[in-house]
Amino acid sequence: MTFALHGIPVSKGIAIGKAVLISRAALEVSHYLIEAGKEEAEAQKLMDAFEQVRLELAQLRQGLPKDAPQEMAAFLDVHGMILADPALAQKPLKLIRTQRLNAAWALTTELNDLLEQFAEIEDAYLKERANDIRQVAERVLKALNLQKKDGIDDSDFLSPGDVGADAIIVAHDIAPHDMLRFKERTFTGFVTDLGGKTSHTAIVARSMEIPAVVGVRHASEMIRHGDWLVIDGEHGVVVVAPDEQLLSEYRLLQTKAIEETRKLQELKHSRTATADNVAIELLANIELPEDATQAVELGAIGVGLFRSEFLFMDRHQAMPDEEKQYQEYRRVVDLMHGLPV
Repeated sequence: MTFALHGIPVSKGIAIGKAVLISRAALEVSHYLIEAGKEEAEAQKLMDAFEQVRLELAQLRQGLPKDAPQEMAAFLDVHGMILADPALAQKPLKLIRTQRLNAAWALTTELNDLLEQFAEIEDAYLKERANDIRQVAERVLKALNLQKKDGIDDSDFLSPGDVGADAIIVAHDIAPHDMLRFKERTFTGFVTDLGGKTSHTAIVARSMEIPAVVGVRHASEMIRHGDWLVIDGEHGVVVVAPDEQLLSEYRLLQTKAIEETRKLQELKHSRTATADNVAIELLANIELPEDATQAVELGAIGVGLFRSEFLFMDRHQAMPDEEKQYQEYRRVVDLMHGLPV
């Protein structure tokens, strides 16, 4: 039976393929009181889990491939800062020491309190940060449960090889760094139960140009592995089990979109002007010197904003001194080949 689900469009494009469900890997959190006198040992278990996740995030940050979206490093840094915030551990440690809650119970108690607070925030961007806190807390819970996986690993996938077509990920949620798995497989889009326009996962999807719809409540429960899906990333629609007529219509729209993109690529270096012949100049915003290369390739006639604060955000290197900053600025100028910066 054909039916449509509606969510939040976050990355344009049309994707057609069969669903590959990623297990939610729901964390079974046991609730029990620890024996009197063992409070400090339980507190140490929690701190050890925090340290394990800190090391995991540091390894992910250090091992990012060169072609990873620039936003990925910043998002991993955000998760690292959330983990390092003493407030995340203070209340669970107090619950362990005063009420003798086991570590996982104490952490989920604090997580639920934080999520309730974020749910009351009106600002959409700040409200989305609840997902970051949840993802960090879930990594700690996995460490407590000795589930030593770095995000989604191969055991979480139902084999796309059995699908026999371009596959579309369907998941409850996907952490930003897990998006890198798209590069290793033939996925053409994704659908998640959670998320919003300003979620980190959505931002990474846009930078990778992957059609995506998020916030499709209960999608991972209603869609079955192997179902034919159509993602309309422009309108936030997911069509499940489309009939042949619908498939043909969306394939036609997909072909037209690809052709329009190809034509735009041919025009990217053309002079841009209004109908009354006023020249329009497009300059790029860049975060790192390497971005200048892509700016030139995409037809920018210069750099309008170099967000130099990103030079200071790599915590695995020393803070850039005057000479280092000069060399980085010079790299941008050289890569722009005489275009204004």
